[in-house]
Amino acid sequence: MKDNLYTRLYLWLVGHRRGVLAVTVLVMAGAGWFSSRIDLQEDILDMLPRHDRQVDEYRYALKKFRQIDRVYLDIGIKADDPETLARAGDEVFVRFSTNRNFGRITYHIEAGGQGKVVEFLTGALPNLFTEADARALEIKLDPGEVRAYLTVMRRKLAGPEGMVLKDVVAADPVGLSALVVNKVLPLQTGFGDAQIVDGRITSGDGRHVLMMAEPKFSSSDSKASASLVREMERVVADVAKKFPGVHVAITGGHRMAVDNSSIIRVDATRCIAIGTAGMIVLCFVSYRRRWLAPMSFLPSLFGTLMAGVVLMLWQKHLSAIATGFASIAVGITVDYAIHIIYHLDNAGSADHRTIGQHLSRLVFPICIGVITTIAAFLVMMTSPMHGYQQLGLLGAIGVVFSAVFALIILPLLIPVVKKPGQPPLWLTTWWEKYFCWESQIRLWLALFVVMLTLAMAMGLKRLRFEGDIAKLNGITESTRKDDALIQNTWGSALGMTMVVVRGNTQEEALVQNDRAFEALSRDTNVASAFSLSSVCPSPDIQRANFKRWREFWTAERRAGVCETLERITRELGFRPDAFTKFWQGVDGEISLITVEMFQGTPLEKAVTERAALGTNDSAISTLVKLKNRDGAAKLRETLPDAIVLDSKGLADHIAGLAKVGLKRFALWTGVFVAALLFLTLASVELVLMTLLPLAFGLLWTFGLMGWLGLPIDLMNSIFVIFVIGVGEDYAVFLVTSKLDEWRGRTGMTAVNSASVLISALTTIFGFGVMVIANHPVLFSMGVTVLIGMGFAFVATLIIVPISMDLLLFKTPPCGAPRWWHPLGTLWVLIHLGGSQVFLYYVVRPVLKIVSSKTSDDKLRRATRWFARGVLKGMPFGKLEFDLKQEQFAKPCIVISNHQSAVDVMLAVGFPGDVRQTAKKRVFDAPMLGVGCKILGHVMVEPNDPAKTLQRCRDTLASGASVHFYPEGTRSKDGFMDRFHRGAFELAVELQQEILPIVICDSNTAMPRDAYWFEPFHCTVRALPRVTPQSFDYSLGVVALMRHCETLVRDGLQKESDKVNTPPIVRRKINRLYRYQGKYVEEFVRWKMKLDPVFLALDEVVPRRAHVLDLGCGYGMATHWLATFTDTRTFWGVDYDENKIRVAQRSAPANPRIKFTHGDVLTCEYPPCDAVLLLDVLHYWTAEKQLAILIKARQALHPGGRLVLRDGARSETVAHSKIHRWEEFATRTGMNRTKEGLHFQTQAELEGLLQGAGFARWEIKPGAGNDSNLMLVAWV
Repeated sequence: MKDNLYTRLYLWLVGHRRGVLAVTVLVMAGAGWFSSRIDLQEDILDMLPRHDRQVDEYRYALKKFRQIDRVYLDIGIKADDPETLARAGDEVFVRFSTNRNFGRITYHIEAGGQGKVVEFLTGALPNLFTEADARALEIKLDPGEVRAYLTVMRRKLAGPEGMVLKDVVAADPVGLSALVVNKVLPLQTGFGDAQIVDGRITSGDGRHVLMMAEPKFSSSDSKASASLVREMERVVADVAKKFPGVHVAITGGHRMAVDNSSIIRVDATRCIAIGTAGMIVLCFVSYRRRWLAPMSFLPSLFGTLMAGVVLMLWQKHLSAIATGFASIAVGITVDYAIHIIYHLDNAGSADHRTIGQHLSRLVFPICIGVITTIAAFLVMMTSPMHGYQQLGLLGAIGVVFSAVFALIILPLLIPVVKKPGQPPLWLTTWWEKYFCWESQIRLWLALFVVMLTLAMAMGLKRLRFEGDIAKLNGITESTRKDDALIQNTWGSALGMTMVVVRGNTQEEALVQNDRAFEALSRDTNVASAFSLSSVCPSPDIQRANFKRWREFWTAERRAGVCETLERITRELGFRPDAFTKFWQGVDGEISLITVEMFQGTPLEKAVTERAALGTNDSAISTLVKLKNRDGAAKLRETLPDAIVLDSKGLADHIAGLAKVGLKRFALWTGVFVAALLFLTLASVELVLMTLLPLAFGLLWTFGLMGWLGLPIDLMNSIFVIFVIGVGEDYAVFLVTSKLDEWRGRTGMTAVNSASVLISALTTIFGFGVMVIANHPVLFSMGVTVLIGMGFAFVATLIIVPISMDLLLFKTPPCGAPRWWHPLGTLWVLIHLGGSQVFLYYVVRPVLKIVSSKTSDDKLRRATRWFARGVLKGMPFGKLEFDLKQEQFAKPCIVISNHQSAVDVMLAVGFPGDVRQTAKKRVFDAPMLGVGCKILGHVMVEPNDPAKTLQRCRDTLASGASVHFYPEGTRSKDGFMDRFHRGAFELAVELQQEILPIVICDSNTAMPRDAYWFEPFHCTVRALPRVTPQSFDYSLGVVALMRHCETLVRDGLQKESDKVNTPPIVRRKINRLYRYQGKYVEEFVRWKMKLDPVFLALDEVVPRRAHVLDLGCGYGMATHWLATFTDTRTFWGVDYDENKIRVAQRSAPANPRIKFTHGDVLTCEYPPCDAVLLLDVLHYWTAEKQLAILIKARQALHPGGRLVLRDGARSETVAHSKIHRWEEFATRTGMNRTKEGLHFQTQAELEGLLQGAGFARWEIKPGAGNDSNLMLVAWV
């Protein structure tokens, strides 16, 4: 007998063990060297999704305006000591100025610069002259206003600042600069009430000085950023030591990036160490051979190294986010090794072939787990976040290579046990006890599931989504405090909404900025807008302003102002030519203002923060204060060409992305996993059983997160991928374990559950250990997945055994349902429940009022009509109800065979006043009992047949008929059981006529003990009445009973022959092989459909016979013949253990059928009436074929027959097809042979029959395809 493919591979590997292990070591060494070249890179913006407009705009703004690449320093002091504060700030400035990492530092603003800005502001008015400015200037030119202004300035000129103000007054004798100052003030927003003190940007309370530095490299450069942060921290420490009471706070993207990467690195190292230690301890206490515990991690190591190679070839750098989840990969991939090691340690086999066969049973569930986990990781690669894309790739590659190592290499490292036959591991024994206990308390477990589900469903209302990305930033407490101090001291631009416009050139950007500012000015929700448009409008606006300026200065106004200035000049003592510069400015030509003109002035910082110029891409920002922050979305609609950034709106948007991402991840992971499960399990029902606990686990997870106040954010929203993709593995092992038991294999539920428990705990360790992480992303993921995986495992333990036992309900002939079969039950429940409520609680009270005397009769007629409608209206059934009302006109005793619970509904529908006899438990049932009592059915009194018979007499005396099931119980296989006396004693006593009813095939509609309905073709026929005139009742009760039994049995056989068409028979047989594996199911289905041998079998095999099915395979021929009559018995034999196992599971409790494992050539044949040799003779040589035929002839009774079907060898295409198929089937293990293929010609077959001693034979035409030939030979 050939071993399966995996066993053969394992035995080959054992034979080449040293070479295989040597190659493996070399591969791991090379992969380790290659993986070590990967760079660790962390960009804070990696935590944001890509390809989302709003987030991309946010990322663009941060990078374009270099906000994330700017370092902010606050030099603060506790006491009011400006001198110490100034010296400390200067010390920091000097230290930073000598650092080559910084490109520009903004700290000290010289007094000359202040004069320069005053001069600039005065000369810029013509370019900025708006209509509002014209109205304001007209007021300022009033002689009284001019006199007041110059009087003040004359007094200041006499003071210390006179030298500075001299040029200011000369250029502006009327206070023009005040108009421009109002335009400049908004540029200072975002920095609180800052002021310039001694050239330093100082806070309003005078205790803080601001310094801004721009490094030469991006914050995403982890190595350079780490070095820079260390240098800055040394400066901070030195300054704090040199100047007691001074504290220097630092914030910015570089420090946060370093914090993120360092925290993740530390967390990853700690989580991996603790998680791995916990896993080793768990394996250590679970295995018999403790030293195997560390070996559980070899597949994970191998998979990680190979994933590193792929990543190195792909991108050459690794995101720190992906690194932080390394413990997850270990917790997942270690599962495959645990299954292998635990099963080998538990089995304790000393034979390599036995080990290979044992491990081969793990290949299927492990492979299912591998491909579904890979699918989950591939869904993760669709995440818009780069870190998760890398994690998805690493996870998928790691899972593949870990599983390959676990299945192929790891078994070679585990030596066979020295003492075979050891008891199961303690964990296996514990699980055996658990399942015994679980089967006894399932009602309580179901109640627990219901109550927990209701409680968690209420928590769903509390579940919230978090969109604040700042909460995902992993920074140290000191960084957090520094950032908060700077934000609180200098104001927070993030507290406002930012509007960014873009253009290919500076001019285009300024035009767009003007349009945006105009729209903002009209928006009623805008409280204030701080735009660059006030000091640097577009060239066209500047030209328009200049034109307005020229038009303002008419000849009449110039003369009036000139006269006023001359008069006041004389009065205040100014020189006559003191204001010549002013008139030069009034008459001067336009010089357009550009962003570059602000360089070198105190306004440079404020302007450059709002204007980011570049080649073919210039951007300008405006800060907007909204009255209602919820109006940011509407503002975005108002400015479709602008970028609108609002921290609250962004948080809401990212929360929405998390919600959408959660749905998307759950949907696609569920779809892919379900699709892959269907491809592997090939059953909708098994897929549902596998995914059902995951659905409950997710529901419970969401509910508990709601109750605990744990939000779902952009990062932990992927936890559904792990719960579905990895949690499904637990269900797969339990489902396949139940399937193995259903299919007759050695039970492995306990040992599988033990290995699943270890795997689940290691996975939970891998995830759950992240709850000790400091980084909020890792912590958030750890908590959510810990809850999710824990609930998924608990749901699997409770729900899978219950649901699988409901699916694999009972062994054939009851069998197991398909997913749509319970829909029939639902139909019946709705119909029966609805009709009973309507009839008994609506119609009956009305009838009692309207016609009280005939109300019960009318109610019975309505009930009969509704009862027939239940089955006639069944979506997938056919009912032939061939009964007439005339047949029930005269009261009688009605008898019928009993095949199914459906018979009760059929009997209620009999077209006459027929009262059924029913057991007391039926009367006690909540629904049926009410109907039985109202309709006047007869209750069978337990242990008191006399009382029951008296009730029947009373019913007959009232003019109604009484219905009996003489068999006393439902048939097990659809054929009749022996009748009992009760009904016939009553008939003899009362000389009552008997109406026999034949119910055929109702057991197909609802098999005995089943809770579902299946497709059916049911017939109900009435036979002629048995009367004292047609049968002599004086012969006694037994004679009457046997006579009626024969009538009904013969009638049932006739009806069965009509109903059992080939499609119906195929359907009946197919159901016996449900869930025996997709290959078996499809083989049985198509074999019976395409092979004409089955159509001929019932004709060539006697109806009353003991049949030997030699080489029975799956037993299809036996079941085909057994379906037609119960007068055939069978003994089948086959040497293929798998096929005979399936055959035995198809008829485990059928007393007429026995399947035995054995060799047709050597086993003893019992005496029989017919022998089947269908498509098996060619597996032996001609000599052995003759020996088999002789044994068959000797086993046959006189007159017995042999039915031989085999391929007749010939040089035809038809036989070539048969021969090629058999070669394929034997090579792949579908059919098994020890001696090859030995087809005979037709003449040689006939010669073998003659040599075996058969008296005669004939060819049955049409019983085979191609060269297959059927010969029927008689003894």
